Amino acid sequence: MLKWIADLKPAFISTTVLRTACFLSFAFACPAVHGQFMNEDAPLVPAPPLVTNGAAFSNWEHQVGEFIIAWQGNSLANAQLAISTLDQTDNAKWLSMPGTAFVLAATASADAPSGTGYSHLIEQVSEHCSGHSVESSSLINGTLVISGILSCGNVGSVPYDLSLSEVGAGQLQFDLRVDSDSIGRTGLLFGSNPEERVFGFGEQFSAFDFKGKRIPIMVDEQGLSRGAQPLTDWFDSRSISAAGEWYSTYAPIPHFITTDLRSMMLENSDYSVIDLREDEQITMLTYSNQLLARLIVGATPLDLIERYTSYSGRMRALPEWSTKGLILGIQGGTERILEATKKLLDENAILSAMWMQDWQGQRQVAQGFRLWWNWELDQARYSRWQDMVGSLRADDIRVMGYINPYFHDVETSGKGSYRRSLYQEARDLGYLIRKTDGTLATTGGASFLAYVIDVTNPDAREWMKDVIKEEMLGIGLSGWMADFGEALPLDAELYAGGPPTE
Repeated sequence: MLKWIADLKPAFISTTVLRTACFLSFAFACPAVHGQFMNEDAPLVPAPPLVTNGAAFSNWEHQVGEFIIAWQGNSLANAQLAISTLDQTDNAKWLSMPGTAFVLAATASADAPSGTGYSHLIEQVSEHCSGHSVESSSLINGTLVISGILSCGNVGSVPYDLSLSEVGAGQLQFDLRVDSDSIGRTGLLFGSNPEERVFGFGEQFSAFDFKGKRIPIMVDEQGLSRGAQPLTDWFDSRSISAAGEWYSTYAPIPHFITTDLRSMMLENSDYSVIDLREDEQITMLTYSNQLLARLIVGATPLDLIERYTSYSGRMRALPEWSTKGLILGIQGGTERILEATKKLLDENAILSAMWMQDWQGQRQVAQGFRLWWNWELDQARYSRWQDMVGSLRADDIRVMGYINPYFHDVETSGKGSYRRSLYQEARDLGYLIRKTDGTLATTGGASFLAYVIDVTNPDAREWMKDVIKEEMLGIGLSGWMADFGEALPLDAELYAGGPPTE
């Protein structure tokens, strides 16, 4: 029933309606182990027991770089996988739950009905694997490989390998591979101190300490009310992707740091979830049959951050001009920009730049004013552009703009003047994303439809770079807001292949 309602796709279906459908369709069983759910209604993942392989239980211990990895306990009922470091062997930085599986797997999938935004992403779990054995451990060229069998109900007995290898100072990589294409979600389950506080997850707006929360990792619109009622239902009644939830964010990162001086991250680019709702356990899930994670340890929080950024990369320092004064966001055309600049300078304001989203024009639609998304200068709105740029630069003030990976069809929508239709160019070159049904992928509504470039296509990337060089750098822009990493349709067929969630 939930999928049927979601497929109707009317704008008036709110989050509350979807939640009500979930409630009714599963007969008071939305928190059950299986079924469809959204993040806010997600059931706890069961913690299945370890499964015997028939052999007598025995301990083992291996050294992997500076890490000590031990299979410890008196029997399978209290067996734990423990990871510590050479300098703190009595202080496990990663410890599985006693007698409990540390590898999770399920037949599962995730999808977002078209037009809803990813804050309404629906997860579907058909069956959880009910536990696993630990069959062997082998140290091969410095990598520890733990092998076993998952008990996966209708799928049967499924082999898994968990490879643990040192990949840098204080960094241990977990490479979990489950040998079945029927498995759509895998995970790691490990212990947490009830007093342990958890921070991170990229750009976040609604929480600082995430203990007690389930955090989905999916690039999404930030949202206008983010779950606060009654505003969320009001916004969703007008545009189902507008409201968002508390976890909606433009830049989520599957990485966290805790007060126990440890850090964990996922290297997967698939849709993932970190579940911190249980006081004494942490669950890391990714919608793939392979999970790549990393444990990072250090003596200080700075150690953890430095070791994380040795993997993720470090942002280049901003240019000196960008930090000397105010970057003012302003729109309205040449005269308004020059007038505002003069008034501010007369008040002895220090300006770094004037940032103009509407450098490429503005149009009115049913919801208000929108930009044209045709990435060339709108000379009607910004007449005497070069004179304006020169005047501002004479006062050491830069000009900045805006761009995103979408194109609006300016020809059919009646834009008065333009030199290039970038939508038409990209379409003719075959650079726009198509969906599995062969139609062009779009975003927006009937009053403002836009098409998205396939940046997985190397030729499309070079073409887009040329557009930026010619139409932005070439007219004197010193920088821009690079917008919209979100809203790629999950039924898109990309040039590079593979699922859009990656």
